[in-house]
Amino acid sequence: MAGSTRAVLRTNIRNQKGESGSTWTTDAEIDQWIQDGHDDLAKYTKYYKQSAEADTVADQAAYSLADLKLVQIERVRIGLSATATVYTDISEMDGGWQAYLDAINNYDGYAAITNTGTPNCWAWDGMDYLYLNPAPDYATTGGGSYTYGIKIYYAGMELMDDDADTTHVPRFAEKAIVYYGLAQWHEKDSSPLQGYYLQQYEKAKTELFVWVKGGGRTVGPKRISTDEERPTLRL
Repeated sequence: MAGSTRAVLRTNIRNQKGESGSTWTTDAEIDQWIQDGHDDLAKYTKYYKQSAEADTVADQAAYSLADLKLVQIERVRIGLSATATVYTDISEMDGGWQAYLDAINNYDGYAAITNTGTPNCWAWDGMDYLYLNPAPDYATTGGGSYTYGIKIYYAGMELMDDDADTTHVPRFAEKAIVYYGLAQWHEKDSSPLQGYYLQQYEKAKTELFVWVKGGGRTVGPKRISTDEERPTLRL
């Protein structure tokens, strides 16, 4: 069953607060609370699961993830050649991003990363870029008979910037968004009820966290477009 739209969530928050007009609190304020509530839930529970694909560029190690609103990369798979028809898992670089930096700069006895070939591990800088090691020595053109060069599975943050946008928070946990909005509203009003609604929000957030840890899933993989000169994984 599809989730509520931003417009419905905003109405629910207004109804719970008992203020239908926007004289004192604007729709834009509530919309921001709805977005902030989604972001906080995503960071804590990792409920919003997605996948994205991009082609590799020969001799290029870095691939932009700037459009994805990432929380965590959970899995990386690659096409092993320009004509690969299946994906193969590669592991995160032992030691993560710091190990990658050390290898680039030849610190702590790591061999400097200057080679190209078939990637066998990856590192994420925690922000905008995924790095493959070694850099692929082949370019891919996915979407037809062959795979894309890279496929990542990740937890992200969904964008709720339009009244028609539908939340992927499962129905049972939508109350968390309403509680979050009410807590922010009561904080604005310097109301003692802020504490109550924060408590209810944290309780609902924990319920969602437990559901996700138990294998709950709200969305499936999506195909995304790429930029051939600098592949960018986009929703």
